[in-house]
Amino acid sequence: MSGEVVGRLSDLAEGRLTRAKLGRAAILLTLADGQPRAVAARCPHQGAELASGKVVDHVDSDGGCLVADPTRPILRCPWHGFEFDLATGDPVVPSPEHRRMRLRTFAVTIRGDDVVVEP
Repeated sequence: MSGEVVGRLSDLAEGRLTRAKLGRAAILLTLADGQPRAVAARCPHQGAELASGKVVDHVDSDGGCLVADPTRPILRCPWHGFEFDLATGDPVVPSPEHRRMRLRTFAVTIRGDDVVVEP
């Protein structure tokens, strides 16, 4: 079994971002839709610190009404509002500069109360 213990599951809370270290890199941990998630701590747009960001539900339109989907948690950057899918790291809306921007995500496993992340 590989991976690095980066925190405890009991310290995570739904929607709250928790800083951790993976080697020398800063990452963020959270519970989103009941699942532990780990992502890079910096926004791929312009390097903003994402620890002050918000975890929100994905919002879409059903043709007239906005519908929130709590099963698709999104991380919103505090600087420019860019939003990234916490499961895939994909941007919710493509970059206006047409650059490929993807938030780095990490595989997470739980061993007892340990949160283990694959580098």
